[in-house]
Amino acid sequence: MKITGRKMDIFAMEDKKFRMIDEDFNGLQIKIIEHGLLYGDTDWNHKEVVSPFNRLYFVIKGEGCIENGEYHHNLIPGNVYLIPAGTKYNYIGMSAFIKLYFHFELQRLPGIDVFQSLGRAMSMPYDTEKTKRLIDLLEGGTLGDQMFFKGALNEILGHFYIKMKEDGIAQMDLSGYYRQKESLYYIEKNLSAQLKIENMAKDMHVSYYSLSRNFKRDTGIGIKEYLEVMLLKKAKHLLLTTDLQLQEIANELQFCDPFYFSRFFRKYEKVPPREYRKKRLNG
Repeated sequence: MKITGRKMDIFAMEDKKFRMIDEDFNGLQIKIIEHGLLYGDTDWNHKEVVSPFNRLYFVIKGEGCIENGEYHHNLIPGNVYLIPAGTKYNYIGMSAFIKLYFHFELQRLPGIDVFQSLGRAMSMPYDTEKTKRLIDLLEGGTLGDQMFFKGALNEILGHFYIKMKEDGIAQMDLSGYYRQKESLYYIEKNLSAQLKIENMAKDMHVSYYSLSRNFKRDTGIGIKEYLEVMLLKKAKHLLLTTDLQLQEIANELQFCDPFYFSRFFRKYEKVPPREYRKKRLNG
């Protein structure tokens, strides 16, 4: 509030806060799972790929495409491409090419990605010189380079989010998930095949029935089913982004042995973990 005096303007002290700056804002972080500069050719040919993470492609030279019968995108220089997690595409190299790629998550809440409701790939113009600038920042490696790179990546993803809204793609209603925020963070921290709802309820000082009932009411999914979905997602990450043996992955996820891990995996994916891993896509 401005108060006008005879000799100077005096402003009454006011400390305005912005609702956007909250714990969710501080938690909105890009998690890079894999990245690289891929030099490929027509051998880059992968069918019906469904990834548990988002993909971001910057083509510098050459050409490829992604298609699934319903949508088709030529991968060419001068554009950036976002392929959201859970979408099925064929990936085809049409010539020798160079592309910068990032596999990432951008979660609003544990297990809830910003682009979860997108359902299809998107593209937008992005000058090749800007892409080369990103590579310079990556090769620089200083703290300043990291900050500028992270800012550039956030800006790109922000534009994709705006484009998604402008295209009329319905946003997921997260109000119920926010009511279950404590449960989501607990699951993220303690996720394993040995995580029991009874123990979770005890640690959170609620009854088993209250926890189960309220979680289903707020999210529309049973807590047991949610635990299995998250465990499957973690298993996919380990299969696609590491060279761990199945025994090691089973141990990491705290399954009794690889047999039980394989049985769990086949229940949802209809193929054994070893077969799923063969669909690993470089870049």
